Amino acid sequence: MKRLFLILAFLIFFSTSVYGQTEYYETVSVALTWDAVTTCTDESPCTPDHYEIQIVRDSGEKTVYQASGTTLTVSKGKSGKFTVWIKAVMADGTASAYCMSTDSSCSKLKDGTAGGWKVLFRPSAPIGPIIGN
Repeated sequence: MKRLFLILAFLIFFSTSVYGQTEYYETVSVALTWDAVTTCTDESPCTPDHYEIQIVRDSGEKTVYQASGTTLTVSKGKSGKFTVWIKAVMADGTASAYCMSTDSSCSKLKDGTAGGWKVLFRPSAPIGPIIGN
């Protein structure tokens, strides 16, 4: 079975906080980008059918997306800290291993250097009046 190698990076975030070795990017949407898979680990050419992207909340809850290209913009859903997982999927169903945004061996920080990161969606403020008893 051919193995694929994938590099995950991200583009646009609004502010950064650092906790330990993981950077957290506070944002209302996140634009993800990754290197296209063109060569399998056995050096043969590869052309993925699509990429599978999982946005995984620290609680384990996940949302799955598919993209035919190498970019995806995700708008804020629930608040929390999220790890991004991505893999390339071939037409025959074989797939690369997942690259996780917290794995500095396959992910990059916004300055292009290797590093782990997560997305932090803060809770929204209440909208409208709060009516009490």
